[in-house]
Amino acid sequence: MDKRQEIKKYAVKARIYRFFSLVLAALGFVIFIAIYINSVEGNILSALRNPVTIITVIFPFIPAAVLSFMSARNEKKFNEQWQAYKATQSGSGSTASQSGSGTAGTPE
Repeated sequence: MDKRQEIKKYAVKARIYRFFSLVLAALGFVIFIAIYINSVEGNILSALRNPVTIITVIFPFIPAAVLSFMSARNEKKFNEQWQAYKATQSGSGSTASQSGSGTAGTPE
């Protein structure tokens, strides 16, 4: 049962991180539009020459990128743990079905 809770923890964390990364990406886009309107004022070539403007335009997306990275890492851990769990369950399930207990594939 402990292994299932660990797997569930990775799945929940991945979903929470993904949700908040999407929220922060949307918020970052709103902030990006506000910065763009206030600083660029239609002259995009002069804005691209100014590194400070480029950094301030990219900055609102950094929290979303970090959370997205954390979500991907937890999803990877979840997939690895889930595959290992399924492999152990199918391995023990085949011996249980051969012995006739009828509990093949059920978590303990």
